[in-house]
Formats: sequence, structure tokens, C-alpha cells
Amino acid sequence: MHVLYVHKNYPAQFGHLARHLIEHHGFRCTYVSERAPPPPGPIRYLQYKVKGGATARTHYCSRTIENFTWHSIAVYETMKAHPEIKPDLVVGHSGFGSTLFLGELYDCPILNYCEWYYHSEGSDSDFRTETTKNPLNSLRSRVRNAALLADLQYATAAYSPTHWQRTRLPAQYQYKLQTIFDGMDTDFWRRQPAPRDGVRRVGNREIPPGTRIVTYVSRGFESVRGFDVFMKVAEALCRMRRDVIFICIGSDKASYGDDSSQTQGKTFREHVLSQGNFDLDRFVFTGQIPPPELARILSLGDLHVYLTVPFVLSWSMLNAMSCGCVVLASDTEPVREVIDHGRNGLLAPFYDVEGFAARAAQVLDDPGAYRSLGEAAIQTIHSRYSMQVTVPKMLDLYQRALSAPPQPPAMAPQEDRLGSAGQGPAPRPAGPRAQAEVPLPSILVSVADPGMPDPFHQLAQQHPWPKEKPTLAGCEDCRWMRPAQEKMLCGVLDGTSRLVIEVGAWTGLSTRALARCAPQARLIAIDRWCGVSDPLASADWKAMLPEVYQRFLVNCWAARDRIVPLRAAIADGLSTVHALGLCPQLVYLSLDHSEPVERILDLAHQLFPTAVLAGSHWGWPRLRSAIRTLAGKGPLELEVADGLWRLWRKP
Repeated sequence: MHVLYVHKNYPAQFGHLARHLIEHHGFRCTYVSERAPPPPGPIRYLQYKVKGGATARTHYCSRTIENFTWHSIAVYETMKAHPEIKPDLVVGHSGFGSTLFLGELYDCPILNYCEWYYHSEGSDSDFRTETTKNPLNSLRSRVRNAALLADLQYATAAYSPTHWQRTRLPAQYQYKLQTIFDGMDTDFWRRQPAPRDGVRRVGNREIPPGTRIVTYVSRGFESVRGFDVFMKVAEALCRMRRDVIFICIGSDKASYGDDSSQTQGKTFREHVLSQGNFDLDRFVFTGQIPPPELARILSLGDLHVYLTVPFVLSWSMLNAMSCGCVVLASDTEPVREVIDHGRNGLLAPFYDVEGFAARAAQVLDDPGAYRSLGEAAIQTIHSRYSMQVTVPKMLDLYQRALSAPPQPPAMAPQEDRLGSAGQGPAPRPAGPRAQAEVPLPSILVSVADPGMPDPFHQLAQQHPWPKEKPTLAGCEDCRWMRPAQEKMLCGVLDGTSRLVIEVGAWTGLSTRALARCAPQARLIAIDRWCGVSDPLASADWKAMLPEVYQRFLVNCWAARDRIVPLRAAIADGLSTVHALGLCPQLVYLSLDHSEPVERILDLAHQLFPTAVLAGSHWGWPRLRSAIRTLAGKGPLELEVADGLWRLWRKP
């Protein structure tokens, strides 16, 4: 197979993948980029040159789309000048050297890497509330998305590196999208042994024995990556201890945001340093360094600190985890997808300088006591983000783009979309069930396209029930939900409800209760019964999973013809259902204290914005706080009855 990769920068997200495919799978790979050519190698390299772009006279809001157009034209003209190149597949980074015009040049599938979709609220643009914002940024975000939307419209398929980044993209394009991380080369990014002579060096500086080393890495020292917060944490640690040194790796170049509007001509690093009382003898600013040196320095550290606003997740955090660092990171959306506090790293609220400093001090007091977090971080990278895991997913995406491109979800049957007389939309009922009654894409085969497979049946085939009922004794037929709880759910579910998703099915008692409340609905029950997706779980927990799953099968056996037991992590399970185009009327969440409830609630609402969200455990303070926060963002209506809660969109 011949793959053409398109990216403004080289090697970026595609260079290591192209080399791997050439060396291990016999691919031919061509790379077109604006960067000057690298040394000759197995990848054929073409440089494109941009002949124009935005100027100071270009409107602030349209500068991104102006530059996007010029880059897209440059890519197109460069490839048109090389008619000998006839790729089987084009893969490009949307926004950095677009594939937009290549569909006019090649009759082959086009895949786009969709890294970030801008939002004016609840995202990177408004997270740092303490700084003055340019009021045009909210308007600009809409125009910036035009480039990505154009790529998505014409692309065969697309992918995003994390579930959270994917969910930021519009719902109508989710059927084209998959979540596939770029892939970590764990042979390169690994923890290196201590120096043979016992002397630790960073550049020309020798680190005295017994000194604690804290590392911080960012391509640019800027507010998006919390450099100012890090320096406040470092200042606090310097007051606590005399034996700590901070290695800051990166440059003064700002890659994101508009910090320059706040710094009066200074770099953001200079601005931050002028605001505090820092003992600069305790800091080493290395500038940008080659990857081998970065891996070596990360391996020397006792603690790695990473901060980010809700934005693209940095490679540097995963590099640090792959090198076995104990990572202390900001408790923000992209980070929570990777780090589970207390298991493979530590989290603290972004602005909580005292909390960051206190947790950092605990690690520095006894680094050996926290080494298990670093070892668990390595396992997380190997099991979820290594090239051994991601390359097969990428190859599968490539092959399916060539043979069976994704199709949009089937529309609802005609009788669902029109009134019984066929003269217009059916009337909408009043009250909280109104949103659930809005005609949605059906989970059944569309009468307009009888050849379209039923996605629920497809999922059921992938997760079949055993042929015989397990011999394990079932639980007593208790009423899992009290009358007030069932009354609430029956206000959402009735004989017309088509699909319910349950998160946290466990032994199936709640699943059985939901099936009783919605006697005609199909159910997808999600839980981690297999344990494969949670390599950091204890051996005892994993050992009990087979029996728990058997008990689920026994308890739900009578309704097995309309229940799919989806054995997966919550985020993976929800994304799988969404990718199939399934639209539930209800997502029921039975969460426990070990789950990242804030992220799960946000993900469920983002993937299924028209669904009612409901669940139990209202008395749990963290869950209650997360529900109220989500309700305020919506805005959503909130109802609580006898420990059960539900959220739905206001009509």
C-alpha cells in the first residue's frame, strides 16, 4: 500500500508511523510538508511552499481560514507537479496542511486527523478566567472550525487521538470518527538506568547527590500549559525544601493562545518571572532538546509536573509516563482520560497551587514510596497508547476506509418522522419527556434503506450471550428500584422507547429493573467484566469478574433477546455505541467511587445530547456536585426522587 501523509510540520504525528509501516509492513510512504527536507531516508519527502497568507490587514477572525486556503493550494500544486505519485490512501492533519483539494487529484480514500474543534465556552478559550479576553476570540473560533469542517465533509473517514478530543467534534460527523492515539514508541520512551558513575547531569550542570529533581516540559512556556501556575508551585516548594531543583524543558515560543496581549512585549516566561520572587539558581531552563536527551532527563527526575487547560493533550505527559515518571498533573478533562488519581499518577485542581505543592512535597519526601505510580504509568502506556496497540487499530481503519467507508446512521422510518396522516411532524408532548420523544435516528433498519444493517444486531453479534444459561444461582427477585424511582423512570420510558444504555451494569439487577420499566426497549449494558481494559486493577478485583459476569447473565437471562452485554471500559463502550449511530432515549449511569464521574457525565451528554441522563447514588457528594455542574452548563432540568436523579434538556 502507498500512503501519502500531509502535515505542515515533519515528522509530527505521522513520521514515526510511516517509518514503522515501511519497516514492518512493507508500505510505501510519501510525506508532503512545509518543513525543509530531512536527511534522506525510507520516506519519500516533498516540500511545499506557501505563496501567500494572512496579513495584518486580514480580519482577525478570518486569518486562520486564509492561511488554511493557501496551505491547501500549496499542497495541491506540489502533488499535481508529481503525477508519478499515485497513493492508495491519503492521510492528513486537518488544519496543518490540508487534504481539502486532494480529492480533485486522487481517486482514493482520504483520512483526516482531527485534533481540535474550537468552542467559545467550556474549553481552552475561556478556562483562564483571570486574564482579559479579546472579545473577538469567540467569533474567531467559529471561523477557525470552518477548515476542519471542510476537511470532515470531504474525508472518507477521520480519527482523533483521545476520546475527549473526539467528543468535542460535532455529533453529525461522529460516525466518520474513531479514537486512535498517535502511538508511543515504548522502545525509545522508556526509563533509563541511573548513570554508571552516579553523577546526574543536565547540560553543564551537575546535580548534587540527594537533590530532588522536578521536571516540567512544554513546547512553549505559556498559559495554556499552566507555566505560571507551575512556577508558583515551584516557588512554594522552594520555601518548603532546600534540596529541590527544577528542570524546565521547552522554549519561549508561544504555540497557542494570545499571551502576548497580556505581557507588554515580553515573552510569557519573562512576564511570569517578573511577577514572583524566584530563586533562579534552583531552576534550569534547557531550551528545546533532542528526544534522546529528553528521555534521559525524564528518567532522572523524582517528579514530573504537567498542567493544561481543557485542550489538546500533550505528548510530553505520555512521554513522561512511558519513562516511568511519577506524574502530578492538572485535574482537567484531557488528563483524566489517562491518569487515574492514586493509581498511575496524581491529580490536583489546575489553580490549586497549595494542593499541587502539598502533593509534590509528599512525593519528594519519599520518592521510593511513590515508585509504584511510575511503574503503573508505564503499564498504562504499554497497554493503551503504545504502537503495539495503536498500529493495528490504524491499519484496521486504513483497510476499512479502502473497502467499506463508514456510512451515516440510518434515518428514522417515515412513520416516525411524520404524523400518521403523513402531513407533517407528529405533535410533541409537553413535560420532561418531550425531548425524548423528538424523532431520532432509529436503532431499527430504515424502511428507506432496507440494505442498511441493524447496528444493534451488529453489536449483539460481536457480544453474544452463551448458548446455555450459567449454573450459578441468581439473586433473589428483589425490587432493585423503589416505587418512587420506578415512577421517575417510567416518566421517561414507556412502550415506545427504543433504546436504553446502562453504564455500570455489574450483576444485572439494575439492568433487569430497567428492562421492566421499558418492556419494548433494547438495552446495552456496559461494564468492565473482562478486566482487560483495566490492566492496573488489583488481582483480587480481576479474579472476581468472571463470577460477577456469570451472575449478570443469570439475572438477565429472561431478557437476553433484547440486552447486549458490552464488556468494555465506560468511555470505550459509550464511544462504541455512538460510532454505530445508535441514539438512546435514556443513559442510566450506575457509577462508583473509583470512576471519574465528571468525565463520564460529560462524555455521555456530549455523545448523546438528546438523551435523558439518570442514575442512582445521589447521596454521594462528588457525584452530586458533578451532576449539578453539568446541569448548569446545559442548561438542563434536574429532578431527584428517593436517591435517583435525572437530567434532561429544557424544551
